[in-house]
Amino acid sequence: CARALRARQGSWGVRTRGAGRAIVLVAHGREVAGDNALIRGTLGVAQAVLAQLGVDGAANGARAVECAKAAFVLDQESPQGHTVMGLVALASADLSASAKSLRRVLEREPSNVEVMLTLGNVYLCAGRAERAEPLFQRCAQLDPLLPLTHIMLAYLDLVRGPAAAALAHLEKA
Repeated sequence: CARALRARQGSWGVRTRGAGRAIVLVAHGREVAGDNALIRGTLGVAQAVLAQLGVDGAANGARAVECAKAAFVLDQESPQGHTVMGLVALASADLSASAKSLRRVLEREPSNVEVMLTLGNVYLCAGRAERAEPLFQRCAQLDPLLPLTHIMLAYLDLVRGPAAAALAHLEKA
């Protein structure tokens, strides 16, 4: 039990450190390249991830929204801005708003694997596995080495039927 808890803490720590490092890198990129919608949106995504992980949730969530607003000032259809808004809506369990924002991203960036995975998860949360599956299948085509895609496909197989199909996906993960 103690090992499982340490492993869980470690996995969350990696994501927290990753998001924190992303904030530092984006700040450096802003110094080098100047302000733009991509930088603002990327910063917002990192802050939204930190908020979802419970790291100063309300403050990071508010910062994420401010970054999205700034991205929209620079580019009214900023995919990164819509990604941030989708993540923030998902964190507050507003699945409809989250799906709407994430679908807008895919209109401009139809091969955005991270957004496809997130939208697929939104659909799963809404009980719409039939809408999630094509997204996960497309992710597997675009990035066959991404473990999370195969884990999500395995989950769908486990929910629907025989475990053997799920094992095939897990072996790829």
